[in-house]
Amino acid sequence: MDTEIRDITVIGAGPVGLITSFWAGMREASSRIIDSLPELGGQLTTLYPEKWIFDVPGFPRVLARDLVEQLREQALDQFDVPVHLETTAERISWEDDLVVIHTDRGELRSRTVIISGGHGAFEPKKLPGYDMTPWEGRGAHYLVGEKSEFEGKKVLVVGGGDSACDWVVNLLDTAGEIGLDTSARRRFRRFICHFCGRI
Repeated sequence: MDTEIRDITVIGAGPVGLITSFWAGMREASSRIIDSLPELGGQLTTLYPEKWIFDVPGFPRVLARDLVEQLREQALDQFDVPVHLETTAERISWEDDLVVIHTDRGELRSRTVIISGGHGAFEPKKLPGYDMTPWEGRGAHYLVGEKSEFEGKKVLVVGGGDSACDWVVNLLDTAGEIGLDTSARRRFRRFICHFCGRI
């Protein structure tokens, strides 16, 4: 575990956490990042790495995974920021003028803590009343990790929220056929199922 006392400890390695460490470095403050997820990027990496993002200043459009890579280079590489992934902050206490972050891997000391946890660790919304376990990864998907998995396939996106609509648009150039089922909006958000002929 990192024993150095840092000026700032950022909890959350999503885009806000990464840019927080960048601005700390620009002001000559030392920082570190911790996150319970196994990789940088938060929602961008976990939920939609191949999704185009249109609301980042300076980029008419940028792929989520590319934005995470650029933020990593800008913040972590430039300012030598240590990152502790798969590390969960459990509680905070104080020791004189320092904040002690108690994690599942040990203690970290810092002068300041900034929580940029976003939505936190992600759990897929599963179909209520159905055991989809035999189909998970073999036709039933809760996330789109790589669009190429859906190349030329019949795809049905179930949900009526922004994410469902975004994925229909993002898969138009990849899927052979694509449909959107909005009748199950409240129950099936972010459930993506492609039919592979056996269903």
